Amino acid sequence: MHPSSNQTRTGWSDQGARAERQGGMFCLRFRKGAQRWLFRFEPGREHDMLDAVRSLMRENRGLDWLDVAVITHEIRRVASLKIAC
Repeated sequence: MHPSSNQTRTGWSDQGARAERQGGMFCLRFRKGAQRWLFRFEPGREHDMLDAVRSLMRENRGLDWLDVAVITHEIRRVASLKIAC
């Protein structure tokens, strides 16, 4: 699991989430205004990633409850579909 944030906006619209599978890992991109977040996690580790995202919110690291809801929905969606790129 590797959550990260980037403040640049290159190639991103103002808000949203998108997930895809890259190799053996899932990659979820989340954008909120000027912030970009990239979450990477292995199949089967979705629960651990959800815990990490919730921790970021509790620590006031730039995510609010609505952001966490959107990210949670996308993690669950990609996990249920087992999408491939």
